[in-house]
Amino acid sequence: MSRYELLASIGFREKAKAGFVLRAIGPELNAPYARRSSTSVKIKNTGIVINIKSEDPAALRAAANSIINSIILSESVTEVK
Repeated sequence: MSRYELLASIGFREKAKAGFVLRAIGPELNAPYARRSSTSVKIKNTGIVINIKSEDPAALRAAANSIINSIILSESVTEVK
């Protein structure tokens, strides 16, 4: 059983944007370096729910940073005009 867990919810104005972000961060979820943690992401209403589980806090932080940075990047890409 995982000792550390992070549950986060991020809302967007549109469900389509939540789907875009989920597809954009998909490769991060299956990255080979993510062996020390498990991450699940699902769409709920117009947002996404992220659940990260890990046996140690460093792996939890690394996984969270990776996902958050990917979300920030996907947000900035969609706002380019």
